[in-house]
Amino acid sequence: MIWLQERSRFVAVMVVFIALLAGTAHAADPLITSQSSPLRRVEVAGAAALARELESRGFDVLHGSVDGDSLELIVSQAEQGKLSAMGLELRTLEVGRPFREIQAERNRNASEGVPEQYPDLIGILSQMSQAAAAFPSICRLVNLTQMYGVPPTFEGRHMFAIKISDNVELDEDEPAMLVVSNHHAGEIVTPVIALHAIEQLTTGYGSDPVITNLVNENEIWIAPTWNPDGYEY
Repeated sequence: MIWLQERSRFVAVMVVFIALLAGTAHAADPLITSQSSPLRRVEVAGAAALARELESRGFDVLHGSVDGDSLELIVSQAEQGKLSAMGLELRTLEVGRPFREIQAERNRNASEGVPEQYPDLIGILSQMSQAAAAFPSICRLVNLTQMYGVPPTFEGRHMFAIKISDNVELDEDEPAMLVVSNHHAGEIVTPVIALHAIEQLTTGYGSDPVITNLVNENEIWIAPTWNPDGYEY
C-alpha cells in the first residue's frame, strides 16, 4: 500500500510537471530565446520515462542519452533554472562556447588537417559500397561518370552516387529525389550527413513506416561528394 501511494504521488508529480512543460517549452520568454548565454548539456536524474514527452513538448533531448536512470537535455540557462525550480535534480555536464573560441584553440594546439573522425575520399566510397552490398535489393552504387559517358574530373576521378528504391535495378515511373553534398573543398561535414541519410534509409526500410513509404514511392539518389578532387585536397 505504501508503494502504491508513493507510485501514485510520483505519477501525479509527473503529470503536473508535464503540464508545466507544455507552457515552458513554447513560451515567448526572452530569456529562453536570447543568445546572450551559452547552451548547456545537463543530465536529468530519474526521468527516462519522460524522454518522449519532453521531445513532444519541444525540448532538445540528446540523442542516445536516455537510459534506465537518466536522460540529457540541451538547454539555455533560463530553461535550466525553470526545470530546477520544478524540483528536478539537474547536473550540468557541459557548457557551450562560441565556435570561434574552439577553432582558435584548435589552431593553437593542433597541426593543420582534417580531424581523424572524418572519412577520407576512399572511406566515403567504402561506406557507399558497404551499404550497396548489405542492402542489394534497395541500394545500388552507381558510377555516374560511366553512366552518363562524361569525362572524369580534372584529376581523373569518377563521380559516384547511391540509388535507393524498392526496385533499385529498374527505372520506374516515380518521383526522383537527389541529395548532393560537398560542393566546396572545405566541406567535411556534409558528406557525413549524406552517409548518415543512406544508413537511415537502408536500415530503416521495412521497419520504419515513413522510411519504407519514401523508398517505395520514390527513387532517391544521394551523392556524398560532388567535388572529389576538392575533398581529397
